[in-house]
Amino acid sequence: MKKLLLKSLLLLCALVVGSANVWAAVTWERVTSISTLRNGGTFILGYEGTANSGVIIPLRTDACAATTSANGMLYSGTGTGTTSNNGTINMSSIEETTNYELYISASTIDNAINMQMGNNTGNYIGCPNSKNTAKLYTSASENTAYTLTVGANDVFTLECKAADTGSKYKYLKFNNSSGSYRYCNYSSTPEKIVFYKKVVSGNDPSISASNVNLAYDATAGSISFSVTNPVDGGAMTAAITAGNEGSWLSLGSVSGTTVPLTSSANSETTQRTATVRLTYTYNTTLTVTKDVTVTQAAAPVLYTTIPALFAGATTTATDVKITFNNWVVSGISTNGKNVFVTDNNKNGFVIYSNTDQSSTYAVGDILSGTAISCKLQLYNGFVEITDLDASDLTITEGGTVSEANIDMADLAGVNTGALVSYDNLTCSVNNSKYYLSDGTTTLQVYNTLYAFEALEAGKIYNIKGIYQQYNSTKEILPRSAADIEEVIPAEPSTPVVSGNTVTLTTTANMAGWRTYNNNTTKKYSLESDTKAYYASTTGSSTVTLQEISGGVPANTIVILHKTGGTPIVLTETSAVIDAPGSNLLLASTAGQNLGKVFRLGYKSGSGKGVGFYSYTTTSAPAGIIYVAAPSAARDFLEFAFGDDETTGVNEMKAQKVDGQFYDLQGRKVANPTKGLYIVNGKKMVIK
Repeated sequence: MKKLLLKSLLLLCALVVGSANVWAAVTWERVTSISTLRNGGTFILGYEGTANSGVIIPLRTDACAATTSANGMLYSGTGTGTTSNNGTINMSSIEETTNYELYISASTIDNAINMQMGNNTGNYIGCPNSKNTAKLYTSASENTAYTLTVGANDVFTLECKAADTGSKYKYLKFNNSSGSYRYCNYSSTPEKIVFYKKVVSGNDPSISASNVNLAYDATAGSISFSVTNPVDGGAMTAAITAGNEGSWLSLGSVSGTTVPLTSSANSETTQRTATVRLTYTYNTTLTVTKDVTVTQAAAPVLYTTIPALFAGATTTATDVKITFNNWVVSGISTNGKNVFVTDNNKNGFVIYSNTDQSSTYAVGDILSGTAISCKLQLYNGFVEITDLDASDLTITEGGTVSEANIDMADLAGVNTGALVSYDNLTCSVNNSKYYLSDGTTTLQVYNTLYAFEALEAGKIYNIKGIYQQYNSTKEILPRSAADIEEVIPAEPSTPVVSGNTVTLTTTANMAGWRTYNNNTTKKYSLESDTKAYYASTTGSSTVTLQEISGGVPANTIVILHKTGGTPIVLTETSAVIDAPGSNLLLASTAGQNLGKVFRLGYKSGSGKGVGFYSYTTTSAPAGIIYVAAPSAARDFLEFAFGDDETTGVNEMKAQKVDGQFYDLQGRKVANPTKGLYIVNGKKMVIK
């Protein structure tokens, strides 16, 4: 619990108080020991022509040195710093040192230092690999530490610690050959490299509020601080100055450069805030303060319903608790990163991880229990849960994903994860993306759960899948091939009336079958290879077709079948053609709510051929010919004829006029025995 509390602390830093400059005396003392360098501070490094003279040619650390040449060599020349002598400075009397100060950070490694240009803000001096020139690097990680030795007259040897220097140029040396005063790495013994350290007595004007830099380490639960350009005698203290009602925050003693923090649990739904003041004091004459605002996040909100999750989600991820009330996994993306969950009551969300979750969850898993630490976010219009620890939940196999009854127009983000299905949607294709529409609302078909085969524009499909709202786009995610059904309507074209004839076409897959609504007082005779039927009865798996003798009666809806190929031609006649007494074939009116009915059609790949397929609509176009759904009906009704012989009319091959025998599945029979066959498109019984 303590670890979670410490992780919830956040930090904001604000500068509140500066300091007035008093007096200061700055001197430069010659460095005589390695420990002085290892303790860190501000230094000047130079070449001393005469031992112990205090007169040196310094290394420039200003912009001139940092930009002297393309390869970043460090020169001590003036101007462009290429070859000219920078001149000498007397360390006992120098006043302006801005261009020469070099910062060395304190080191805990024996005999090693890291050098940085400027007042702890410049580039680092390093010689990685086997380079023969001291170069400038902007990152501390690219800096090379130097091993120190000190010889006679306090002259230092600095050896590059790069691992692969070998016998290459590895010593930092002030080279004065050819009048070019610069620092570079040579394999010979360095000569006369000396250091001077900046020593301040009294108040250093450079120590002010701007020198105190603060950082916050949330993992360790502490405030860490640093003081740039520190001076001996400075000390840091810390105290809580505001916002600690109930003493929820406590400070440990300053240890090194950190202030330990501990806090009690926050059970409130509001954030807690306290102010910690850090005070840096030097010689009692200089006081620098900075205030650190420490905040503790509010206790996570507990959610117990999916609509409440949706209402509480924002585009910013928020820590929450969620009680899973026997919610069910409805789908898992092919990469396993998206797990769709539903309450089986129209609502759902996505559990997201950047790793595969398919070994943890499976479709049909029932999820219960309370996730005590996860994040809630409204992601592109739907609820997304991240950082969920599945071990908080009880996962039980064997659940059922129930289909939700949601009108397409009413689908919304809160329905993401619900299983839905819709029939008789027309397909369109745009930029290789597939869309299905009922004329008012459009669904984009997505392959998140299953890589479906391409759909065809203009065709009609029944589809089932998991719903997902992506911003304003309504998406449906089929789970398998069984979720996509193609339905071709039986009425591919409008009848053409010319004089006393009516011409109707059929598609090849319909094998000469189609419907026709003769809503006139005219009667029509048929060609010799054409028959007219009406629907006399329906059952749970069949529609019984009864042949009408003589042709098409007036004001009658019929099913026509031609064995000799399209088109079907009807010719007006005055002959007596009696209308059937009870015809179950009906025609819709515009906008009619049909619910579930059955239409004549064909579905490729189903193996069922031509027959009556289920069709559902709440607003039908005018002229849809259908039969009402019988009780306990399946999704497909095959033909049964008036002689009670049932047949499935499969594919065009079952209608060939070639004198050959075919069984009721359209397969050629070389040696027919007793039974019912199709010969030249007509039924024949061998006894």
